[in-house]
Amino acid sequence: MEHINLRRYIRERMDQVLADEPEDVREAYLQARTKEHREQLDTIVAELLDKHRLRLRFEEVVHHDDNDALRERLASSA
Repeated sequence: MEHINLRRYIRERMDQVLADEPEDVREAYLQARTKEHREQLDTIVAELLDKHRLRLRFEEVVHHDDNDALRERLASSA
């Protein structure tokens, strides 16, 4: 499981499209990029994993800033 990790050029295009959207829509997308939003999603995912007795491949949700760590884990598990 990984949080959405948009490349900068995609994020910039998305911001241009969102500029014409209502304030609440723009705010929802901005909030989705915050650490607090990721933490809330992590809590929801953890509860669902526990409820359905599932587990994550790397035992954690991968965050945007974890790309190098993810590459290392993938390389070591190959």
